Amino acid sequence: ANSLCDTRRTSIHKTVEGMGLFESRQSPAGVNPHLSVAYKGPVQSSSLSTGVILASQPALANSLCDTLVASLGTLEDIILAGGPDLEEWEIQLRDPRRTDFVPFFYDRGNEYGVGHKYFEALCHADTSPILETCSARYFSSKGKSLTLPHPRAPWEIVAFISCLRKKNAQFLADLRAKLSELISDERHADLPPITDQDVHEFVEGAFKNIAIQLHWGPVSHERQLLMHYDHVFSALHLAVTLNGRRTTGFCVSHKDEVSLKLTKGDVYLTTPTAIYHGVDIEELTFEERSIGVQCRTLLSTSAAQTWSAHRAALCKAITELLEEADFVMPTEEEWKAEHEVLLKESGSQNKAEMNGSMTFKNKITETQDKQ
Repeated sequence: ANSLCDTRRTSIHKTVEGMGLFESRQSPAGVNPHLSVAYKGPVQSSSLSTGVILASQPALANSLCDTLVASLGTLEDIILAGGPDLEEWEIQLRDPRRTDFVPFFYDRGNEYGVGHKYFEALCHADTSPILETCSARYFSSKGKSLTLPHPRAPWEIVAFISCLRKKNAQFLADLRAKLSELISDERHADLPPITDQDVHEFVEGAFKNIAIQLHWGPVSHERQLLMHYDHVFSALHLAVTLNGRRTTGFCVSHKDEVSLKLTKGDVYLTTPTAIYHGVDIEELTFEERSIGVQCRTLLSTSAAQTWSAHRAALCKAITELLEEADFVMPTEEEWKAEHEVLLKESGSQNKAEMNGSMTFKNKITETQDKQ
């Protein structure tokens, strides 16, 4: 990885500002909910010759970000798994005595550097309390994949994704049409057939597969050491920064990259399944922690394996859609309205009772000493 994207970097900030893409639709409050093409061009890719990145900086109001952050709990609320995350996940979530379904923030260890704190919670943004679904973390396109219980994200985040999908109903309809064209594509006759159900799952699951990632502590490894391609669940990937700072770099050749310097309220949408990319984090306190909500596609194991076999065609279709997409983020007022609707539809009388289905408030394990 050291030989890739390590000689010259092009800031996507400078590229965008020079082209004047965001100024035309900038709102008076300084928040632009419309995502625009921040980069279109060559990419270092396993399957794409041209990649597209949509972005807006910022796309969300600070107050909405603060509300979503508050739903995740404080440092004292976060559960630190003492054993292997898969084992802990199975034990806790399959315990019939549990009345709450906790999206444990697992300690990812020294993945980003010695002493660097990296915690991740995997959950979903559907209205069901818990879903038995294919885990992006333990997915294999060729071997055995694990179906695991995924807890629901906080209702604040569920409402955000629900509102996002409603605001972009036309985008999802266009996505369905694009993917449906692949069903009868004879160029892929040697691969497992794509069915109507596969298309339906991808569209209905779009943005509902949630990974909440927290970073703080010492500076992370340099980005060149962390470059990677994502799994098929990220063929359509919305990244939302709720707090802190991080930089995501996308390779556009063996020597060049474009980078997004992300801060509170920034959003981008792209296809990291097919674009070589990586993230680095500067030194941050817990209060300054980088909080990224990665919104991917919720898929069954069967659909995930089918789309993984067709990932080149899938990413190409999504890239073509992004080139012409009118993609818009929810405003805070729209989010509030959707949140109230979900609370009423749930049959709960108060928010506290609702949050009982998923909370970070629980006992702290002995690993708290590691903080």
